[in-house]
Amino acid sequence: MQCCRAKKLSDDPGFRYGRVTGHKAGALPRTPHAGGGLPPLPFPTFMAAGSRTLSMERITAVAKGRVQGVGYRCFVAECAHATGVHGSVQNLPDGTVEIIAESSPAALDDFIHLAHAGNDPVIRVEEIAVKKGQATGEFRGFFVAW
Repeated sequence: MQCCRAKKLSDDPGFRYGRVTGHKAGALPRTPHAGGGLPPLPFPTFMAAGSRTLSMERITAVAKGRVQGVGYRCFVAECAHATGVHGSVQNLPDGTVEIIAESSPAALDDFIHLAHAGNDPVIRVEEIAVKKGQATGEFRGFFVAW
């Protein structure tokens, strides 16, 4: 299922089988990320046993405000893909949204900053309460719970 705000690549008349046609010779073709923010960063992984591991953290956050019924979960997933964060997002019965995310501390800071949706005309995030913990490595990718 596609997120509400995401533009299907098949909607782009120049997009054919993973390539954008009509670009000038020598110019790089547009990527699906062109104009849509930063491309995803590689997710830091743990090194071989016995070596030092990269600094990984886990956050459990609850977003309050107008965050249900406005495409916020899909927006959060886009933020996660842009920053290379793994985890999940789901609506809670009390009208808030729970976000579980794992990555490096710097990537998580960028992710939470983006998740405030400051420039979105519909989503209004009043507060994101964040609890930090140890990364478990249970996520491979970022998932939206429906």
